[in-house]
Order: sequence, then C-alpha cells, then structure tokens
Amino acid sequence: PAGLVHGEHGLLVAPETLEAEVTALLEDPPRLAAMGAAARAHALACHGPEALDRAAGDFLHFAGRLGLA
Repeated sequence: PAGLVHGEHGLLVAPETLEAEVTALLEDPPRLAAMGAAARAHALACHGPEALDRAAGDFLHFAGRLGLA
C-alpha cells in the first residue's frame, strides 16, 4: 500500500471488514466519487507520463554519472 492513504485514495481493509467497508463506500456516492477522483490523480502523479519522464531522466542521469550514457 505504498503511497495509499486509507479513505482518501482507497481502502486498506482486513478480509473480515471488506464487505462492510465496500458496502459503506457504495452507499455513499459523494465519498465514492471523491475517492475515485483522488485515486486517479494519485495514480497519474505517481505513475503517469510525467512520473515516467522523471524516472527516465533520473536513470539517464545516473547512467551518465557511471559513464554508461
């Protein structure tokens, strides 16, 4: 769950609380929509095109310091 904030980007639940947590979320459309939007924004920020560009740039910089690029 690295980077996941319980109740903001998603839910961290135990097997015995899964059904109750999901039911409560589905019964609260505004909370569900807000959590979905936050999860999408988090995914794009951490794993989207800009994040991939940053990771590639960091890798190329590191390879350059090693004389590999």
